[in-house]
Amino acid sequence: LQIQGSPQHLYGLGYITSVDSAHTLNGSLLYRSQYGDLGLDYSKGRGSVFTDTLRASGGLAFIGHGAYLTRPISGAFALVDVPDTPNVHVYLENQDVGKTNKHGKLLVAGLLPNYGNAIRLEDTDAPLNASIQTEQKLIAPPLKGGALVTFPAQRLQALIGVLQVLVDGKVVIPADGEVLISGNGFNGRSDIGTGGEFY
Repeated sequence: LQIQGSPQHLYGLGYITSVDSAHTLNGSLLYRSQYGDLGLDYSKGRGSVFTDTLRASGGLAFIGHGAYLTRPISGAFALVDVPDTPNVHVYLENQDVGKTNKHGKLLVAGLLPNYGNAIRLEDTDAPLNASIQTEQKLIAPPLKGGALVTFPAQRLQALIGVLQVLVDGKVVIPADGEVLISGNGFNGRSDIGTGGEFY
């Protein structure tokens, strides 16, 4: 008889346990987190003592003027930086790998070295007064190397007003159109009301 299960996502608990006709029990538990892996192997045979082995593995990455605990680094890694924007979900190849910390940073391990890795943000996690202009980047760090991936998050300030345009010395109020404000990588748009109102 054998029972096994895998983590529902990239991180979580996986297990396998079996018992045979000789009443020998064998099993293994593995808990995988973004900070490391913790495993337990156990065995018990008829007339023998229970034996177990505890395994722990992890890594320490130095990047972006900081040190970060991580899972074992066998390929490549990246430090995702969304400046001063905490709790933003980060995805590697559309798989959720965690949220940014209180400083807006998250170390992502398990990248393929020398190949394009798609890192994407859940922009709806950003505060209402912040705008993430770029939601996805493709990076190719070297083997056992890291990349610093910055997603600028600009703080927004609401602007309300009425548009007036001076045409041949006369004030004209544009209506039912659209106004676009752009600069420094920011693009903001608003519909124009019948009286020239915008937000």
